[in-house]
Amino acid sequence: MKFLLIVLSLLSCSQYQEAIADKIASTSNEPEKKVQFMNEPEDDAKNLKKIHEMFNDYKTEFKTVRNILPKEALSLKDAIYVDVRDEKEIKVSQIKNSITKKQLLDNLENYKDKKIISYCTIGYRSGKFTETLMGKKIEAYNLKGGLLLWSHENLQVYNNDLVTNQIHVYDSPWDLLKSGYVAIY
Repeated sequence: MKFLLIVLSLLSCSQYQEAIADKIASTSNEPEKKVQFMNEPEDDAKNLKKIHEMFNDYKTEFKTVRNILPKEALSLKDAIYVDVRDEKEIKVSQIKNSITKKQLLDNLENYKDKKIISYCTIGYRSGKFTETLMGKKIEAYNLKGGLLLWSHENLQVYNNDLVTNQIHVYDSPWDLLKSGYVAIY
């Protein structure tokens, strides 16, 4: 209570109102507002080209990383998919049976004989993470084009073991999913 009184005495009325509004917003139990958007089939070719262009720009920051196409990744034996996205993105959907970056790092010894395939929305964050894993002498690959390219190859994503067509794409510039998928951001 003393802390609150000190804070109130230090803040002007408008600052106080903003601070209270921020506190209420941060403790609210309401779900986060989502923007949902589905692309049109005529945009698929343009979006696919944009994914490749963006990924090619990003991969210059992790030149030594092995990048693997989604369908090639599916053919690897003993592969573990690692989702490096934020929790709010993961809650929307994941590749089936994937684990989080934290789960991998907390149990790295359990996965040392596996092929690690890191992924994110387009492959930038997972490329940086894959680079870190390779520095630890772990057989790791980056999923080229991430979940965006995954959608263009008509591969499934899951929410609680159920197939879904929703994918969190981080933000509007990455809203490049294939038609039929719903972008959340």
